[in-house]
Amino acid sequence: FGGEVRDKVVQRMMDDYGIACMIANPPIYNIHPLVAKATSMRSPVSDKLAARVLCLPMHPAMSEHDNRFISAAFVKCLNTEIQQAGT
Repeated sequence: FGGEVRDKVVQRMMDDYGIACMIANPPIYNIHPLVAKATSMRSPVSDKLAARVLCLPMHPAMSEHDNRFISAAFVKCLNTEIQQAGT
C-alpha cells in the first residue's frame, strides 16, 4: 500500500475511531523549496517509502488498553482500505 491507500487509512482512523495519525518525514527535496531548487537529484526509493509511512500515536503514558485499541483500529482500517482498493 502507499500514497492514496495510506491517506485513506489516516482519514478512516480519525473518522471511525477518533485516532489522529501523522504523515511525517517526506524527502527534504519534496518539502523545502531551497533544497528542491539547489539539487536536481531525486531518490525513487525514498519517494516510494515516504508514500507508505504514517505515524501512529505513541506516548509513554498510554495504557495497554490504548495501545491495543489503536493497533486493532489500524489493522481494521488498513484491511478495509486494501480490500476497497482491490489489492
